[in-house]
Amino acid sequence: MAMLVIGLTGGIGSGKSFVADIIKRHYPVAVIDTDSLARDLMKKGGSAYNRVKEYFGSGILAEDGEIDRERLSGIVFSDPDSLSKLNSLTHPAVQEKVLALIRGYRESGNYLAVLVETALLIEAGYQSFCDEVFYVHADEKIRRMRLKESRGYTDKKIYRILANQKPEEEFIRHATWLIENNSGEEEVLRQLEVIMSAKGIG
Repeated sequence: MAMLVIGLTGGIGSGKSFVADIIKRHYPVAVIDTDSLARDLMKKGGSAYNRVKEYFGSGILAEDGEIDRERLSGIVFSDPDSLSKLNSLTHPAVQEKVLALIRGYRESGNYLAVLVETALLIEAGYQSFCDEVFYVHADEKIRRMRLKESRGYTDKKIYRILANQKPEEEFIRHATWLIENNSGEEEVLRQLEVIMSAKGIG
C-alpha cells in the first residue's frame, strides 16, 4: 500500500497539535509540524533568518540576536500585509523541507502515512501534494477560551488573529474529513477510528 500524505489544518485554537499528537500515539503515522520547521528556519543560521530580519528590521530581535517571535507576531497579526510578507519569506523554504521529509519517510517504508500539520495548508498550496485533508473544527467560544488559558492572549489579540484567518467555509471546502475537537481525546479517537479504518490505517 502506498504511503498516504495527509494535510492537517484548522483555525487557531482548534487543537491541531492536540489531534496530531493523538494520531502519532495511536497510528503508524509520521508527523511533520510546519510551525516547528518555520521556527528553526528563522533561527540564526536558518535560511529565512536574514530575509526576515532585513524586511522587518532589528526591532524584532531579542538581546541575543535571535528573532523575538512575540514581537514579530505583534506586528504581523495586526497587519495582513505584513503577515502575507512573512509567509512569502518563510514558506517556500518550509515547503521544500516538508517535501524532503516526505520523500525520506516514503523511502524508509516504516509508515503507512505522513501527517503534515499546518495552519496555512490552503495559502501555501499544500493540498496539491496531500492525498487527504483533515480539518480540525472547534466552536469559536472554545477556541477563544483555549487561547486565553494556554497562551494568555487578550480578547483584542484573539480578535485580530481570527479576523486575519480565512473563513471556515474555505477550509471545509478543501477538506476530505472533518474532525470535531470540542470535548477531548475520546471524542477525537472515536472519529479517527472511522477515518483511519476507511483509509486502511490501523
